[in-house]
Amino acid sequence: MGETSQNGNDLPHSYHTFIYPFSYEAAKDGVTLDSYIDARVSRKEGVWRKKENSREDDVLRYNAYQYLLPKARNILFSDAKNAENLGLMDKYVYDLGDNAEIRITLDAIEPYKLSINQISLELVKEHQIGILTFELENYDTPSEEEIIKINEYGRRVFAPCLKKEGEELDSFLTAKSLEISGVHVKSSTVPALVIDFNKEFKNGISKLKPTISLAENIIFEGTPEDKWENCILPVLDDRMYAVCLMRKLNYSPIAREFGEYRYLRLQQYAEQLYKFVFLESKEPQCQNVDMMREKLEEHIYRRWTDWGTVYGVTEYSCVCVTGDDPELKGSVINPFLTIYVPMVKLVLLQRSAITRMEQEAQEISRDLDKGKGSEIKKLWQKYVLFQNTLLIPQATFQEQGVEVYEMLLKFLKIREMNAYLEDELKNLFNYARIEKDEQEKEQADNVDRKINFLTLVGTVLAIFSLMQDIYGSLTIQLFDNGHEYGLELFRMKGILYATAAILVIASVVLAQRKKVLSQKKRWMFIMWILFVGVIAAALLAGLVYVEYCIKGGI
Repeated sequence: MGETSQNGNDLPHSYHTFIYPFSYEAAKDGVTLDSYIDARVSRKEGVWRKKENSREDDVLRYNAYQYLLPKARNILFSDAKNAENLGLMDKYVYDLGDNAEIRITLDAIEPYKLSINQISLELVKEHQIGILTFELENYDTPSEEEIIKINEYGRRVFAPCLKKEGEELDSFLTAKSLEISGVHVKSSTVPALVIDFNKEFKNGISKLKPTISLAENIIFEGTPEDKWENCILPVLDDRMYAVCLMRKLNYSPIAREFGEYRYLRLQQYAEQLYKFVFLESKEPQCQNVDMMREKLEEHIYRRWTDWGTVYGVTEYSCVCVTGDDPELKGSVINPFLTIYVPMVKLVLLQRSAITRMEQEAQEISRDLDKGKGSEIKKLWQKYVLFQNTLLIPQATFQEQGVEVYEMLLKFLKIREMNAYLEDELKNLFNYARIEKDEQEKEQADNVDRKINFLTLVGTVLAIFSLMQDIYGSLTIQLFDNGHEYGLELFRMKGILYATAAILVIASVVLAQRKKVLSQKKRWMFIMWILFVGVIAAALLAGLVYVEYCIKGGI
């Protein structure tokens, strides 16, 4: 961040960092955003450059590096040359032109002008998530009301809702336009990139998805090609996450009166602080005195209040008000910009990864009947990677950092969302295991049916062989002696063999249907086997009787 205003005298009145977390899909031709950016950077095309650190940053980077725990360092300092570098995140910076600035235009109001310190893009390709960051400085207006408007309208990336004005549609929650000067569009410098939020709706609306997005215009250096349609997916909503530090002498809401802070005693000061923390430039959207004070109690970090510095954390903002003494740059401003802002990014990355995996789990759930075991396994592997790299329950041991980071985790609902995702994945895993067990059971049943078939055939063949041994020699002897019962015995053996063959075929058919019968009436199969056994025993007894008669006649 710059240290002086354009006239060289003062620090900015306020610092504004807008962070856009997103996930991304491959384009229609299969190219992913990370490979697209890498290819253009390697060919030195377009506006993105690999982030390089100047020597001027060494002290601030050293302080931030030592402040964080190793797991957080490996993400936020993955561009640093150190032994712990895991290369988890690719970092790029926008090649800005001279005097780059952004102008936020509201109706009938002079545009708010903010200097652009840096635009950066950070991608985690393993999870296909990213963060686009705008670092801005306000040198023009010290007004708290105007600073709140900068936060409220500067964070919008597209129109969230519309209202009809006559025959036209109006995006009433956004600025009229955002104009970014000193940027490049399609490899050529132009005076400005203008985002007119109402432009797409002048002739009505024909589809639900907004077609103008500040983020996509920056990432793709202007309007993206058709192949990238629906590839950049916001993690939050139409708003970027707003991080703001405002310099203000003797900030009224945190002054003490009668031993108590004003914002806790008087409604006007409670509203003033509430509007700054919750980024509301008009009437507060909480019109209950008790609830407003409860909200402030919950979202305000008061450790340094008596020294004129107060922090606020919500689900879509992290703000700080401090004094206007230049000496505070080293003790408040720099730590806020180089430590707290990266911690916000860290938490937003976690939320992005969780949201991305939830989307993948939902897609898998749509076609579970088509066999998704391998996809579920890959999603589990991704989740394990997330747990061991991006999911960070504590980013630092420093007490103040622990407390602020805990507020970020709480209000961005990281633990709740992670618990919900884990339950989703467990359900998918259990389903995949059940499906696998059923497949293995089906395979085992097939093997059982084949074994049963072979056993049955072998048994029948053994019976045939036994019969042949018993009666073969007797039949030959009877024929040789011209015995009158020899022919009858031979016929009876033929009938026995034919009957046995029929029984074998019927048993094989039933054996193949064993699974169906076992699910309905298993006893039917058992009874059939018993029936086959009885018939075979009866035939055997008949032959024994015939043999007895024959021998008696010999």
